[in-house]
Amino acid sequence: MTSFQPTPQGKPTQMSPIRAADPFVSCILYMPRDHYNTAVRERISNVLINHVGGSSVEFTARLGEQRTAQVRFVVRPGPNGALNDQADIDTDQLEELVGRAAQSWQDEFVIAARDEFGDTLGAVDARKLAHVFPLAYQAENTACTAACDLRRIENLTPTDGPWSLHLTQHAIGAVKARLKIYSLRSPVELSDVLPMLASFGLDVTEERAYELSDLADAAFVYDFTLRLSGPVDRDHLNLLEAAIVAVRNELSEADGFNRLVLQAGLSWPQISVLRAYAKYMRQIGSPFAPESIEDALHRNAGVARLLVAGFVAKFDPAVPAGERLARVDEAMSRLSDAIDVVDSLDHDRILRSYASMIEATDRTNHFKEEPGSAGRCLALKLRPTAIPDTPAPRPRFEVFVHSPRVEGVHMRFGPIARGGLRWSDRRDDFRTEVLGLAKAQMVKNSLIVPVGAKGGFFCKKIPDAAPHAAAVAEATECYKLFIAALLDITDNANSEGAASHPARVVCHDPADPYLVVAADKGTASFSDIANGVSAAYRFWLDDAFASGGSAGFDHKKMGITARGAWQSVQRHFREIGINCQTTAFSCVGIGDMSGDVFGNGMLLSQHIKLVAAFDHRHIFIDPNPNPRVASSERRRLYETRGSTWADYDPALLSTGGGIFSRKAKSIPLTPDMRQSLSLPTEFTRTSLTPDELIRAITHSRCAHESSKTTTALDNCSVHETTGIRG
Repeated sequence: MTSFQPTPQGKPTQMSPIRAADPFVSCILYMPRDHYNTAVRERISNVLINHVGGSSVEFTARLGEQRTAQVRFVVRPGPNGALNDQADIDTDQLEELVGRAAQSWQDEFVIAARDEFGDTLGAVDARKLAHVFPLAYQAENTACTAACDLRRIENLTPTDGPWSLHLTQHAIGAVKARLKIYSLRSPVELSDVLPMLASFGLDVTEERAYELSDLADAAFVYDFTLRLSGPVDRDHLNLLEAAIVAVRNELSEADGFNRLVLQAGLSWPQISVLRAYAKYMRQIGSPFAPESIEDALHRNAGVARLLVAGFVAKFDPAVPAGERLARVDEAMSRLSDAIDVVDSLDHDRILRSYASMIEATDRTNHFKEEPGSAGRCLALKLRPTAIPDTPAPRPRFEVFVHSPRVEGVHMRFGPIARGGLRWSDRRDDFRTEVLGLAKAQMVKNSLIVPVGAKGGFFCKKIPDAAPHAAAVAEATECYKLFIAALLDITDNANSEGAASHPARVVCHDPADPYLVVAADKGTASFSDIANGVSAAYRFWLDDAFASGGSAGFDHKKMGITARGAWQSVQRHFREIGINCQTTAFSCVGIGDMSGDVFGNGMLLSQHIKLVAAFDHRHIFIDPNPNPRVASSERRRLYETRGSTWADYDPALLSTGGGIFSRKAKSIPLTPDMRQSLSLPTEFTRTSLTPDELIRAITHSRCAHESSKTTTALDNCSVHETTGIRG
């Protein structure tokens, strides 16, 4: 029998051996009563069996009024375990092992914390820190784990890094992993985390949440058990951890492309390249849904790796220039061979579209410093003429910009071309919008310049109900990111005119230092912002990079385009014997008073009777306007920054008029609206949907009588068009 005598601190440290009876070995343990529990007893039993032998342990516990608990253990042999010879039992080692097993979780944490934080953490402070962990946490985690968790929480900062995570595998080759997320000050919403993890193909089988108390800032630990699709190695886990961090930090997106981390062994920046090409594929009118594109890559993970390999061979600055062509040829040849054996015709078409887009790409900023940082978007400079699926007309140069925050496109139809950049509200087809504007621009400016340029960007993080000021602030930041991405891959020029390529950008096209932008819908006041970005890049055009602004001409204030178009309007009226500057005339239009061309155009005569107008937000109806009253109110809107038709004073509308949201389910028709829109008497409906009302406006007498005067203008969400009736 062995007796462990407690020290004054209550820790068993001494062992007095007593001769054991042949059939069993027994020992008595004294320990602080508040340390004794089932978990401690089971740990000591396991130590005794491992050290003494035998196959079972019986115990008797005496817990009286005293502060000490007495527990008698009896180790018995069994058919599968004989007792060790007492001479072979190292009692000193047994004493140490039992002492460790008898320690409380708090005692173990003191030791683990001082190992983790060093001697700077005193025992008293360590014991206080042990109590920040709730009992539920202590029951599921070792003290060593707690010390590591506390270190990770200590590394968090409330502003720069309020959260972090740690990913481990249950065992080598296991199909389960453990993910811990640490958050400071605010808890993590499971509705945010679970879809993010699902995008990587991870199934959450267990989730435990703990709040740590009595720290300087509230801290939260979330412990997830994940089921993987198959065994993975540590390298794949590292890629997965980095990718989850990127999604959580909004450097990447939560979609099906993330499954390529484990399926293809790709990093999140590499996946971002494939995602960007997929987004461009959709913008040029691909018949395949995003889910189909994702599925094609999932089911052909080897081809996905070869697509990335071809992209890397073509654009990685680390590839020696003398070897690049051969490496690209080899990579694209292997890619073609791999696609040849793909079974699905749809997958074959999707993967070949990827290959053709990579071959048609001339530049990218993917390999510049700090890839994937919050201040950088991915930019791809493409030759649309080399991509079979792009609709006509095909620009000579095109830059597609992609990030989780903003997407955009910039088209140039010649090496020397300028045009406006607009803030688009069309997520799924902003390229179609920009291409349509470019077509109109080429017709409008054909006598001035042979070719032009056009661009647009879409802000992906603005909620539908965002206040106008908040939306403009986000659009401003997105505009800066968009401009910076364009300049990332644009050549610069010195005072002698010699062009130089951007650092760490491999160029497969001739020198191309010309990039000039202008204002458009939503960006009328952004010229100084663009020139500020240009100055930060030390771009050779300096404040001539963006026309307008404080250092140039303000197109909206000068009304250059509108005044030019108005000459055509006046000429038409002269040909039919009307002076539109002295005679009232009715018209309908597409636009609002915040627009450059429409806004200025509707102020160029005091005799305009604007019966109806619409933009992407509102429909404006004024069946019988007073020209002077309406002109004064339109001027007020023109001079009010960020105004919409909703800001028009309804008291100034004529009888039966109104201002309606294009999101309305239906719009009631008044008798005055019927008359002004020339609706036939047999038309008996009392309301129209917004789209039906717009169709009625564009088919009204105002829009079609004297139809030769219809003028296409290019400063609104569709085209600013004015139908005029004398």
